[in-house]
Amino acid sequence: MHAINIFTPSALDLADSYGLLSTQLARHLAGLGCYVNLLSLGPRQSGPAHDSELAAIIANPIRASLGGIFMGYPTTYGQHPNPLSRIGPRVALTMWESSKMPAGWAEALNACDAVITPSTFCRDIFL
Repeated sequence: MHAINIFTPSALDLADSYGLLSTQLARHLAGLGCYVNLLSLGPRQSGPAHDSELAAIIANPIRASLGGIFMGYPTTYGQHPNPLSRIGPRVALTMWESSKMPAGWAEALNACDAVITPSTFCRDIFL
């Protein structure tokens, strides 16, 4: 079974928006039968807010897989220590509620194969 990488810039904290999105996506993909590598720049351990289903996903051994789904600010994507994150398909899930993107964002988003954002405002800014 092929593994899907989900990269988050934060700990797997359910009180953090990208931590919550990452864990929800991991839970849904696992429910569909996918093997999920849930990888974070913060601590990758199961916390007291995680139920047994999520704790099992987090405890799974990491399987080699190229690319993945990147959560958070695009300038953090290159900080993930897994070298396989830099090759293969890359999907960004990000948002920014300002009329101008920060430095480095355009280059990082253009390096992705797809960008998912929650609003038409962000879509228009990213375009």
